[in-house]
Amino acid sequence: MSPPTKSVQNPPRRNAPPSPSNPPEIARALKCYTNVSKKGGNVMLIKSKNSYRLETNGRFCYVVALDSSHCPVCQTKLILRATRQRVLYRSEEEKEILLIRRLYCTKCNQIHHELPDCIVPYKRYSAEVIERATNGDACQDACSESTAARLRNWWATINPYFLHILRALVSRHGVVFGTPPTFKETVRAVVNSNSWIFANQICTYSVLRPQ
Repeated sequence: MSPPTKSVQNPPRRNAPPSPSNPPEIARALKCYTNVSKKGGNVMLIKSKNSYRLETNGRFCYVVALDSSHCPVCQTKLILRATRQRVLYRSEEEKEILLIRRLYCTKCNQIHHELPDCIVPYKRYSAEVIERATNGDACQDACSESTAARLRNWWATINPYFLHILRALVSRHGVVFGTPPTFKETVRAVVNSNSWIFANQICTYSVLRPQ
């Protein structure tokens, strides 16, 4: 007689969305993006334009913070642990090597990557190029048409979830956004509320095209 099998329950997802019940378009976005492993992942935070400056020295561009950063999970002041390189494409021909800070939270015991708002997490191109592509503006001078199509596809798939996060921040915490919220404003709010729902993968494959 074979031994009885034990039922295994799936562990709760690390970053649950703000609402326990989601509209169909939100559920679809979550289905596309929540099957990525988060082992060893780092929490991110994005600095707004007025809270950092870029300084070029040789082949590197340093991201210099103008104020202290706090953990998006527990609001503890973060301490500098190290830096790392991050390649950013302003166009297919122009790229920069940014040195971003790796910050440590003594309460959460976790590393946080401090990003300037010209970076979109897990994307090669700058936020300005991605915004132009997702708005349908001409960007042949910055990226290929196939890349622009993938970026538009990614945005159409995930934007309902992002807007859901923004509505939750407005209703729960009284956060004020522009009308409509800008691209950078949306990305920064989702990242800094610890609600970015995928890691370690660029999710722009054709299988994620809206149906």
